[in-house]
Amino acid sequence: MFASADTENKSTPSDEIHVFSLDADGCIFSQNYINKYIAATKKTELKKDDTLCLETNDLLFKEMASHSKKNAILMVGSNRQSHSMDEFNGKESFFLVLQKIEAHLRSAYQMDVTIDPYLLSDSFSSVAEGATFKGDKSTSFPVDESKLLMLYAQTHHIATKHPGKKIQFHFYDDREDILRPLKSFFEKFPELLPPHVTLHLHKYNGTAEPQKIVSISASEKSALDENYVANLKKLFPNYRDPKWLFGLFKGTHNQNTNILSYRQMDKMIEKFKEDRLKTAAIALQAKQNKTSQTPFTFKTPALGTRKH
Repeated sequence: MFASADTENKSTPSDEIHVFSLDADGCIFSQNYINKYIAATKKTELKKDDTLCLETNDLLFKEMASHSKKNAILMVGSNRQSHSMDEFNGKESFFLVLQKIEAHLRSAYQMDVTIDPYLLSDSFSSVAEGATFKGDKSTSFPVDESKLLMLYAQTHHIATKHPGKKIQFHFYDDREDILRPLKSFFEKFPELLPPHVTLHLHKYNGTAEPQKIVSISASEKSALDENYVANLKKLFPNYRDPKWLFGLFKGTHNQNTNILSYRQMDKMIEKFKEDRLKTAAIALQAKQNKTSQTPFTFKTPALGTRKH
């Protein structure tokens, strides 16, 4: 089921939602953080209430607070989308760190902020959304180095939970080889963003203030994908190969791997987009027909009121 981009947007600037999807390694866990982490762990084991991740990211937190102090949502913008990946990458658990950031933004910046615990592992392991973040260690997901899978799912997840709301979706990462292809993709296919969503891509590596790469607004033809979990696999049939999406952006094709050529991918995404927009139009028409049809109900007059 899809909702049309033509649905009336009743949001005002005061109730806009600001989502902050944060990368971990190289971003929150910057080189500055790593240096201090190594020095700290040489002396003693890092405690759960350690504030190292907060002390090394003040430039980021100030910038986040400047966007909005109301209706803010934090998400895991890292490939640490499962407990196994979180543990594999080492350092602190990013799930725990995100909770520290939430508490810090509340106390130090008076931000009205919450965590949305949705992770890709929830979708690909068919568990309740948030189950992985809350402790389910049995889940897994296909690692997507480009983070396109993740952003598609996250934007539609948030838009589905907040229908009709205007959403400013901020994604922070330290790598330009991730940010630039994402910029190219969503500039070419803005219809794949949900209605009323503006995607802001920021570069941040902990050494300077975040640098905005681009802001991309959804197209007038955009449609909300309430079935984003199922459509992830339709959009990316070879998602198990992490090199696959890099091949899309670089226009390369390695004959020894199962990577589609750039032209093949281009056609496939165009077809996916067209199919989705058609489905959205059909679903919207069905909704309108349902609401416009008022069934006739015969009312039996009460006793003693019948006229002769």
